[in-house]
Amino acid sequence: MFSLYASLWFRKHRTAILKVVFAFGLFALTGALGFWQGYQTADHKAQLKEKDVQIKYLTKVVKQTEVVTKVVTKYVDRVKTIHEKADTIVQEVPIYVTEQDDNRCIVPAAFGMLWESANTGVPIAESVGAVDAAPGGSGELQAAPPASDITLTDISRQHAVEAGYTRELEQQVLSLQEVLRALLIEPK
Repeated sequence: MFSLYASLWFRKHRTAILKVVFAFGLFALTGALGFWQGYQTADHKAQLKEKDVQIKYLTKVVKQTEVVTKVVTKYVDRVKTIHEKADTIVQEVPIYVTEQDDNRCIVPAAFGMLWESANTGVPIAESVGAVDAAPGGSGELQAAPPASDITLTDISRQHAVEAGYTRELEQQVLSLQEVLRALLIEPK
């Protein structure tokens, strides 16, 4: 009996029920499409933000590369000039420090020990002062300290080489400072 009444009632209200079901389905579909569109929009915004971050990063990398390339190019040119000048000075040492100068300037053995120690990095084994000390007491005529094999020409050449190396290091530091200023203190 109940099924008969239900069947009659359903036939009578079928269009209204179908309208409600259709409206509910339409409402659900609209909600789902709205949700999907919102998700797509949020995803698109996130992708755009990520691309913007990547563009800013790559722009900064390109600027850094340009700065470093510019500074390195200047550095290489400066160092090349320094090498050329130092080589020229080393080649001109015999012009300005002659063999007669070498013969007139006796380099003490103690200086030779210091020289070798400084150039090799090996510490001096004995007291430098003791090497050049002349025997005898007070009032005696003291003999000249023993001579070293190092000549004034050797000292001049080595100094020219070391001075060139020092100027290279100076240019390295100046170039590094230039890069750091350009990268860390960027103009706004």
